[in-house]
Amino acid sequence: MRTWRVHEFGPHREVLRLEDVPMPVAGEGEAVVRVRAAGVNFPDTLVIAGKYQVRPPLPFTPGFECVADDPETGKRVLCWTPNGGFQEYVAVRREHMLHAPDALSDIEAAAFMVSYQTAYFSLVHRGRLRAGEVVLVIGGAGAIGSAAIQLGKILGATVIASANGAGKAEICRRLGADHAIDTSEQELSAAVRAIHAGGADVILDPVGGDAFEAALRCVAFE
Repeated sequence: MRTWRVHEFGPHREVLRLEDVPMPVAGEGEAVVRVRAAGVNFPDTLVIAGKYQVRPPLPFTPGFECVADDPETGKRVLCWTPNGGFQEYVAVRREHMLHAPDALSDIEAAAFMVSYQTAYFSLVHRGRLRAGEVVLVIGGAGAIGSAAIQLGKILGATVIASANGAGKAEICRRLGADHAIDTSEQELSAAVRAIHAGGADVILDPVGGDAFEAALRCVAFE
């Protein structure tokens, strides 16, 4: 079967090699699934470069998430994999396989698990976001930001999203943001205060840098 292999850590455009390798064998509690599509995330580029908090032994096939065919049921499943998503077949633990809703295409399903889990964990588990609160989502047009905008609205919050550029700000609006700030035209903290004088109760920042410093200036009391 074909696989994208990494034999040395480095920039993904330089170190990824398309190779033929033997089919994987399922261990106890695993199933070998046929990959239909795989998500490509920022952590994938980090692990390929050797800059992720976990460094798999070389050589390895990257890919944290995929949508695949379950051989036992014949249905599509969302799969979380420590690595191996970027190949035709991968062995996945049964508890790491979830039913893929029919409403999602293969591409949508492949990109769902990591971003939406990260956004949900951030807003609900850590941020304790409640209905009626104000959430600021920085980088709203990105993968985690897109998920956070939608989840914020489902949770009943007022969602303020920021993005760099008018086109990205419009994406935030289409995703359901109550307010979208174009940071190429407006200073973030002042724009947030103009929308809601009390600031934001919860802030999700996957961008960092200057955006983080600006976000600190619009944190709501307590």
